[in-house]
Amino acid sequence: MPKAARTRTAILPTDSGFTLLEMLVVLALTALVAGLAGPAMVSRGTDRSPDQVAASLAATLRLARSEALRGGQTMDVVFNPSDKNWALENGRNKGVLPDSQTFRLIVPEEWNRIRFHPDGSSSGGEIKIFSARDRAVIQVDWLTGRVRLQDQPAASGEFDSVGSPRPEATPPPRG
Repeated sequence: MPKAARTRTAILPTDSGFTLLEMLVVLALTALVAGLAGPAMVSRGTDRSPDQVAASLAATLRLARSEALRGGQTMDVVFNPSDKNWALENGRNKGVLPDSQTFRLIVPEEWNRIRFHPDGSSSGGEIKIFSARDRAVIQVDWLTGRVRLQDQPAASGEFDSVGSPRPEATPPPRG
């Protein structure tokens, strides 16, 4: 029986792979592109639609309710209509309305806040977020504290020429 011939294969150096210098150049270019694209992506956040803003606000309201239930004490979401923002009473979860939008807060009394109680109930209220073409409505049930989000197209004649809601287009506060 003949013996199989054994041949040695040598591993020869080739030009496959990348040098360290090439990798560093690619990483530097990637960082440069990300640095230029980052601000452009952030600025688009100001063009959010009313339903996107309402979803963010509804999340803050739900967080306040769950913290009131878990912590055994009241928790408020405070609204500042003149600065177009809101936050939990401790300053966390601050949200800001884009310049192209406005909101109308319909709550009991003149609190500019919605309060959640440890038993799950709340002071209740309604927040309407308006843009030139759309609106979103958030309703907070006073008995259960449930937060409901409704996306609604704007009714014809609901806005004035600059996109602000007409006073007669929104119902008066519930008393």
